[in-house]
Amino acid sequence: MTHWTSLKGQVVDLLGLDQDLLHVPLGLVVFALLAVALRRWDHRFGLALLGLLGLQLLNETFDAVQWVIWTGRIPWAEAARDTFATLALPVIILSVLSVRRHLRGRRAVAAARTESLDPTRQPCP
Repeated sequence: MTHWTSLKGQVVDLLGLDQDLLHVPLGLVVFALLAVALRRWDHRFGLALLGLLGLQLLNETFDAVQWVIWTGRIPWAEAARDTFATLALPVIILSVLSVRRHLRGRRAVAAARTESLDPTRQPCP
Protein backbone atom coordinates (compact mmCIF):
# COMPACT_ATOMS: atom_id res chain seq x y z
CA MET A 1 0.00 0.00 0.00
CA THR A 2 2.83 2.44 0.65
CA HIS A 3 3.77 2.12 -3.02
CA TRP A 4 0.28 3.35 -3.90
CA THR A 5 0.61 6.31 -1.54
CA SER A 6 4.07 7.06 -2.90
CA LEU A 7 2.83 6.95 -6.49
CA LYS A 8 -0.02 9.32 -5.67
CA GLY A 9 2.43 11.69 -3.99
CA GLN A 10 4.67 11.67 -7.06
CA VAL A 11 1.74 12.49 -9.34
CA VAL A 12 0.72 15.37 -7.06
CA ASP A 13 4.30 16.70 -7.06
CA LEU A 14 4.64 16.29 -10.84
CA LEU A 15 1.42 18.14 -11.65
CA GLY A 16 1.80 20.71 -8.90
CA LEU A 17 -1.84 20.42 -7.84
CA ASP A 18 -3.35 20.04 -4.41
CA GLN A 19 -4.15 16.38 -3.73
CA ASP A 20 -7.84 17.17 -3.19
CA LEU A 21 -8.02 19.16 -6.43
CA LEU A 22 -6.29 16.38 -8.35
CA HIS A 23 -9.43 14.22 -8.15
CA VAL A 24 -11.34 16.53 -10.52
CA PRO A 25 -9.13 16.34 -13.66
CA LEU A 26 -8.10 12.73 -13.06
CA GLY A 27 -11.74 11.70 -12.70
CA LEU A 28 -12.55 13.40 -15.99
CA VAL A 29 -9.57 11.85 -17.79
CA VAL A 30 -10.33 8.34 -16.51
CA PHE A 31 -14.00 8.77 -17.44
CA ALA A 32 -13.07 9.86 -20.98
CA LEU A 33 -10.61 6.98 -21.40
CA LEU A 34 -13.19 4.47 -20.21
CA ALA A 35 -15.83 5.95 -22.54
CA VAL A 36 -13.42 5.66 -25.49
CA ALA A 37 -12.51 2.09 -24.53
CA LEU A 38 -16.22 1.20 -24.35
CA ARG A 39 -17.23 3.10 -27.51
CA ARG A 40 -18.76 0.00 -29.14
CA TRP A 41 -21.18 -0.52 -26.24
CA ASP A 42 -24.63 1.09 -26.28
CA HIS A 43 -24.43 2.57 -22.77
CA ARG A 44 -20.74 3.42 -22.82
CA PHE A 45 -21.07 6.63 -20.81
CA GLY A 46 -23.04 4.98 -18.02
CA LEU A 47 -20.60 2.07 -17.97
CA ALA A 48 -17.68 4.50 -17.93
CA LEU A 49 -19.24 6.26 -14.93
CA LEU A 50 -19.69 2.92 -13.13
CA GLY A 51 -16.08 2.00 -13.94
CA LEU A 52 -14.89 5.35 -12.60
CA LEU A 53 -16.93 4.83 -9.44
CA GLY A 54 -15.39 1.38 -9.00
CA LEU A 55 -11.86 2.71 -9.42
CA GLN A 56 -12.56 5.59 -7.03
CA LEU A 57 -13.93 3.21 -4.39
CA LEU A 58 -10.85 1.03 -4.82
CA ASN A 59 -8.67 4.11 -4.35
CA GLU A 60 -10.58 5.08 -1.22
CA THR A 61 -10.25 1.52 0.10
CA PHE A 62 -6.47 1.72 -0.28
CA ASP A 63 -6.53 5.13 1.43
CA ALA A 64 -8.72 3.79 4.26
CA VAL A 65 -6.30 0.94 4.92
CA GLN A 66 -3.42 3.41 5.09
CA TRP A 67 -5.35 5.69 7.45
CA VAL A 68 -6.19 2.78 9.76
CA ILE A 69 -2.49 1.83 9.86
CA TRP A 70 -1.40 5.41 10.52
CA THR A 71 -4.11 6.72 12.84
CA GLY A 72 -6.43 3.85 13.71
CA ARG A 73 -9.44 5.52 12.08
CA ILE A 74 -10.91 6.26 8.66
CA PRO A 75 -11.59 9.90 7.68
CA TRP A 76 -15.03 9.34 6.12
CA ALA A 77 -15.59 13.02 5.31
CA GLU A 78 -12.39 13.13 3.27
CA ALA A 79 -13.34 9.93 1.44
CA ALA A 80 -16.77 11.37 0.58
CA ARG A 81 -15.22 14.66 -0.58
CA ASP A 82 -12.71 12.83 -2.79
CA THR A 83 -15.45 10.67 -4.31
CA PHE A 84 -17.64 13.71 -4.98
CA ALA A 85 -14.72 15.57 -6.61
CA THR A 86 -13.90 12.57 -8.79
CA LEU A 87 -17.46 12.02 -10.03
CA ALA A 88 -18.71 15.63 -10.25
CA LEU A 89 -17.69 16.55 -13.81
CA PRO A 90 -18.59 13.19 -15.39
CA VAL A 91 -22.05 13.33 -13.76
CA ILE A 92 -22.55 16.89 -15.02
CA ILE A 93 -21.49 15.87 -18.52
CA LEU A 94 -23.82 12.86 -18.50
CA SER A 95 -26.68 15.05 -17.29
CA VAL A 96 -26.14 17.59 -20.06
CA LEU A 97 -25.95 14.85 -22.70
CA SER A 98 -29.13 13.26 -21.36
CA VAL A 99 -31.08 16.55 -21.38
CA ARG A 100 -29.77 17.35 -24.85
CA ARG A 101 -30.83 13.93 -26.16
CA HIS A 102 -34.26 14.34 -24.57
CA LEU A 103 -34.75 17.82 -26.08
CA ARG A 104 -33.62 16.63 -29.51
CA GLY A 105 -36.20 13.83 -29.37
CA ARG A 106 -38.95 16.27 -28.36
CA ARG A 107 -38.04 18.61 -31.23
CA ALA A 108 -38.26 15.74 -33.70
CA VAL A 109 -41.69 14.76 -32.40
CA ALA A 110 -42.88 18.38 -32.51
CA ALA A 111 -41.58 18.78 -36.08
CA ALA A 112 -43.38 15.60 -37.17
CA ARG A 113 -46.64 16.83 -35.62
CA THR A 114 -46.30 20.23 -37.25
CA GLU A 115 -45.62 18.63 -40.61
CA SER A 116 -48.64 16.32 -40.34
CA LEU A 117 -50.92 19.26 -39.45
CA ASP A 118 -49.66 21.50 -42.26
CA PRO A 119 -52.72 22.29 -44.48
CA THR A 120 -50.54 23.24 -47.47
CA ARG A 121 -48.86 19.86 -47.50
CA GLN A 122 -49.87 17.70 -50.42
CA PRO A 123 -50.74 14.07 -49.67
CA CYS A 124 -48.45 11.43 -51.10
CA PRO A 125 -49.82 9.71 -54.22
